[in-house]
Amino acid sequence: MSEASGDSQDSLAMAKIEPANLSSGSLWKAIWRMSYPLLISTVSNSTIGIADVQVAKYLGTISQASVGIGEQVLFLFEVIIISMGVGTTALISKAWGANEKNKAQILLISSLGFTVVLSILLLFIQYFSGGYILKLLNLKPDVLALATKYLQTYSWFYIPFSFVVTFNASFRSIGDAKMQMMVVLTITILNILLDFLLVYLKFPLTLFGTNGIALASITATSIGAVLALFLYTKSALFNLSIFKPKYINFEYIKSIVKIGFPAAIQRMNWVISVFVLFYIFSTCCHSTSAIAAWSVGLRIEALLFMPLVALSLSVTPIVGQSIGAHNYKRAYDATLKVVKVAVSLMLVCSVLMYLASGYLAKLSSLDSETIKLVACYLKFNAVAEPFLAVTMVITGALQGASDTKFAMLISLIANWCIRLPVAYYLALKLGPVGVFIAMVISNTFSTIIMTIYFAKLKWLQLDVLKPS
Repeated sequence: MSEASGDSQDSLAMAKIEPANLSSGSLWKAIWRMSYPLLISTVSNSTIGIADVQVAKYLGTISQASVGIGEQVLFLFEVIIISMGVGTTALISKAWGANEKNKAQILLISSLGFTVVLSILLLFIQYFSGGYILKLLNLKPDVLALATKYLQTYSWFYIPFSFVVTFNASFRSIGDAKMQMMVVLTITILNILLDFLLVYLKFPLTLFGTNGIALASITATSIGAVLALFLYTKSALFNLSIFKPKYINFEYIKSIVKIGFPAAIQRMNWVISVFVLFYIFSTCCHSTSAIAAWSVGLRIEALLFMPLVALSLSVTPIVGQSIGAHNYKRAYDATLKVVKVAVSLMLVCSVLMYLASGYLAKLSSLDSETIKLVACYLKFNAVAEPFLAVTMVITGALQGASDTKFAMLISLIANWCIRLPVAYYLALKLGPVGVFIAMVISNTFSTIIMTIYFAKLKWLQLDVLKPS
């Protein structure tokens, strides 16, 4: 009987997928093993939004507007759960680097328990208050009614989303970005397929309408959550059942929130500042063209940001594991190497974007004023992209070191003390071009301050989790 038990345990161990060791060995290999699956995941994620917009247009302008506005509100709620994933990644990666695997498992279970409860709370808040939030935007009655219904349906999305975010954060933490890639690709494929089945092809019913887009996301994410749970049982992290509340550690939850909350404020700060910039653009001459040009410019920039997002996500667990293993030099060196890659990449992209700004602008609009402003926006931001690369990678490294407060503080200062006041002032003098200049100034400020803070190395010693 004991031999059979031993054989069973050996088979289970053999079945487990061993992740990459990020705290030792070749740094370039570690960076590559984390970066390319995360890049695929980032690109995959972005296609869902594109698919949602495409299928919404078949339902008419009102539906398309409802989905677009609803997505902005959804993002405000989503960042809360995503930011808890930041805290989860920081703490599990440190525990894994210190070879404290039992602590890593309890951190995962604690994080999952907390984010599920949080997702239920967000479900009720969005379901019952989503309409009131939308009323603040002064929408037309038909758009308001449809967007409210869309948000109510979409509110059920947060429960499976909490599973996906937490498991994916844990997969990254132990150096297995491929598992996250598998989950995200599955969700993307199913979501796009269901978008077209439920909305475009009206299968199996013709009654879903805009709600079909929400149901597609809920269904795909739920299946993704089940897949993530299955992959967890095959991962090196699996040893304890996630369904036993006795493993939940409230001190660990406090630590996760302590790291995740500033990250949430930083993301919300960006979203709110976007709404303020919309207002500033609306005060300019040719306001409609200015807003259209900025919207187009943001979409083009989003394509450039994908490698940056992947690189910033990849450096977080490398830094976390290295600090957990007390290999502080490796954490510092990893950040520098990723910064060099990111800046080099963005320099090439910036030159191409600058040279092709006129061509890209003509592809994006038929309006002459909008074309002129798109080209202007792309040229100004081509200058800022390498600076932004530095800021994003250092922010990712600081998150791996559990330091999210400083990045939050700089983000608040850059937006509310520099970007928005300067944008408002220059918009009065120079129109939309003044707003573009303010963006470059604030990005440059953030990069200079973040670089100085990074060079001081205090972030390497920060720890919000008491030893077990």
